[in-house]
Amino acid sequence: MGKIIKKVIIVIAVIGLLLLGYFLFLKKENKTVYELKEEEMVSKAKEYVINHPFNNGKEVYLDVNKLGIDVGDSCQIISGVIYNGQNYTPYLVCDEYRSNVINQNDKIESYIHLNGDEIMIIPEGISFIDPGYTSNFSLNIYGQVQEEEGIYNLYYNIPNSDNTAMRKVIVINSDPIKRLFPTLTLQGDPVVYVVENKAYNDELCTANDYLDGDISNKIIVQGNVDTSKIGEYTLKYIVTNSKGYTNSITRIVNVVSSESELFISSSLKPSSLTNKDVTISLNISSDDYEKIVYPDGSEGRELEYVVHENGVYHFSVYDKLARVIEKDIEVTNIDKTKPKGTCQATIYFDRTEVEVTITSKNLIKSYQYDLNNKLSGVLDVNKYIGEKLDPKTAKVKVKVKDVIDNESEINCTIVDESVRKVVTDSNGKNCLEGYICYVQFDFTNGDRYPFCPIDDLNTCGSIARTGCSITSLANAVSVFGLKSRLGNAHTPYTLWDEVYPINNKNVGSCWGGCSAWQKIRTAAKTLGLSASSITRLDNTTANALKEHLKKGYPVILHAGKGPYASGNGHYLSLLGIRDDGYVFLSDSANRSGTANPRNNSYIVDTWVSVDRLISGHVDYYVLIGPKGMF
Repeated sequence: MGKIIKKVIIVIAVIGLLLLGYFLFLKKENKTVYELKEEEMVSKAKEYVINHPFNNGKEVYLDVNKLGIDVGDSCQIISGVIYNGQNYTPYLVCDEYRSNVINQNDKIESYIHLNGDEIMIIPEGISFIDPGYTSNFSLNIYGQVQEEEGIYNLYYNIPNSDNTAMRKVIVINSDPIKRLFPTLTLQGDPVVYVVENKAYNDELCTANDYLDGDISNKIIVQGNVDTSKIGEYTLKYIVTNSKGYTNSITRIVNVVSSESELFISSSLKPSSLTNKDVTISLNISSDDYEKIVYPDGSEGRELEYVVHENGVYHFSVYDKLARVIEKDIEVTNIDKTKPKGTCQATIYFDRTEVEVTITSKNLIKSYQYDLNNKLSGVLDVNKYIGEKLDPKTAKVKVKVKDVIDNESEINCTIVDESVRKVVTDSNGKNCLEGYICYVQFDFTNGDRYPFCPIDDLNTCGSIARTGCSITSLANAVSVFGLKSRLGNAHTPYTLWDEVYPINNKNVGSCWGGCSAWQKIRTAAKTLGLSASSITRLDNTTANALKEHLKKGYPVILHAGKGPYASGNGHYLSLLGIRDDGYVFLSDSANRSGTANPRNNSYIVDTWVSVDRLISGHVDYYVLIGPKGMF
């Protein structure tokens, strides 16, 4: 009998384990289904945006009706994708699953934890209730949520800190969304009056939910009325349904000294932080009043008064017996301070980089860059890279907008880095600023590097050790800012060691063996660049040569004997071009190959005309450019 019981227990245990495994498998499969559904939502959202270009660069909420996706019965009401102009974030809410949308913004020295969801979806016409936050600091809250359809961002910022959390509130005009939220109906008037020291009996309100039915017993009332003190009191009625969706409604209770007096209450439109004018709306208990004297001294019976700045505004209301009631209304939510800052547009040989620095305390929402009347999209970053501009005619400005739409236009200072300046070293040597054309060997003083700008002179290399072709390539490569394995700018030595096709690392091994334009092209390709050759310079090819230099790209040339080579041949570099068409010729050796036999002078790092190049016994030119140019 005992053995039978044991067998029964074992069988039951096995069945239990199998059922548990099956349950866990189903749960895992369900989660996988949700994740795959999110991927499908993002894919469909991308397709939708591509087919609706007006959405590009604009933050939108794409619901399932736009995407045409069946997300199942348990999550068909709130689901979709948020597109911020660049990224797509799936947002799926089901009975058993919710997308993890935004991570908390935590820092060690200070923290902000947002209560509730970082992304909230509410229907049009329902007031937003901020779930609040927990933090070890008092926060400034920027932004406002309106009841109209749209996407609204709230920023929670620790003062004088970059620590900011953001809550996204999406307001949708949707009946299914509205059904998720309970409805509240006030019993009695929204604004009531009670005489001082008399009892106030609130008529409360009722709450009804689409799924839960009558939930009036779940209403929570915030606020109280003290009839012993004259003043205005706000009662807020809040109710939450079984799904966790909350709605609220308010009533204003005025405690007054006499039933025969005129009673005034007021409200501000808008009541949140704004950069626009604010309308003070008066509510007078009786229509039997004679006139209103407004803060500016004018008189009338209008119940709305527009103000343009913060301050305390005094109103006087007279009845027909010339009795008067005074009311001071303070406005503190207007901020029309425009963003202030500086901007610098740096023009390089292939691009224009713009950077904005905000010096005011405005929390910036967007930047729009204007480069010679060509506008960028609306961006949320203070840096922008655009096409290269002509430094002489460049006009760059940026339109900056803060979170409450204060806007200003900042003109950018133009810094020209597109053309290298000719500088002179202590020995009277000319060179283009920033290039490695100082890498030269002085044959008259032995193994020295008198013009090398690199901090460690021993890493510079020289024509005596690496050859004129590699030294010229080093001069050309410096244009692109490429780094060696050591992390420094390339020198003839590092090029010889790392990228040259022929190299046995013996002194002088690369003299003739590293020459020929095909070997230079191979070395350039190894560096991630491209190269092309011109074998004969005429009017047509000279124009191509000039256009290449105007783009900021270098050229390596090989000259036969005289005037640029005293021997059989020599490599030099062309590193710049002037407005008059003269090009900057950089020699890799200060006395090795540029002797002019007629006057025993040397052509070393100087400006020459293209016509002089045509008549200068040049065998070929190697044009060096970025990857994919040739």
